[in-house]
Amino acid sequence: MSVINEVSKRYATALLDTVGADGLALEEQLMSICNAFKQDDKMQNLFETPRISSDAKKEIFKRAFGSKVDPIVLSFISLLIDKNREEAIYGITDALILENNRRLGRVRAQVTVSSKDHFDSSIEQEIKALIENNRE
Repeated sequence: MSVINEVSKRYATALLDTVGADGLALEEQLMSICNAFKQDDKMQNLFETPRISSDAKKEIFKRAFGSKVDPIVLSFISLLIDKNREEAIYGITDALILENNRRLGRVRAQVTVSSKDHFDSSIEQEIKALIENNRE
């Protein structure tokens, strides 16, 4: 595991431990922030440039997202800004989703079939059994 992945995992685990059972809302909020950064290059550049002070970045973030995210998320982003790890938000979000999936027993599966007509109930039952076995 690379250093950034280990760092991302640690931040994600700590954040999930802080919010407890509200991991799903946290996932959605962090994904929204990441999507906003990905869609707006100016916003992303603003947070990644070292020429803008940490206080200015935190104020801009608070104005942009303050009413849309939980105060814990605001505090978390402020921490990332203070530690000059703003660019880690993407890896942290990915790590948080994986950890939350593990905690909730969610399994991601992708099924590809040649046509819907060939997807019969016996295959469906096998897939369900595999998912159930992975939850244990």
